[in-house]
Amino acid sequence: MVSRVTILNSDGLLLIKKKVDDTLEARLFLLNDFYVEIYYNRKSREVVKADPIRNNKWLKSFYMGIVHRFNFC
Repeated sequence: MVSRVTILNSDGLLLIKKKVDDTLEARLFLLNDFYVEIYYNRKSREVVKADPIRNNKWLKSFYMGIVHRFNFC
């Protein structure tokens, strides 16, 4: 997990942050030609999950209202 986050911070482009609930924040990165989503716990200041996004329909629905600026399809 640490190496994934390190690569994103150095080579990725942060596209958007979205509040999931009172504790979690989802962050969407573009890394080369794929998207990576990180779930960040704001209270503990730790990354909980970092995975590539494989489902573009889910990506479009989760980030609706923002997707018109990016080609998520």
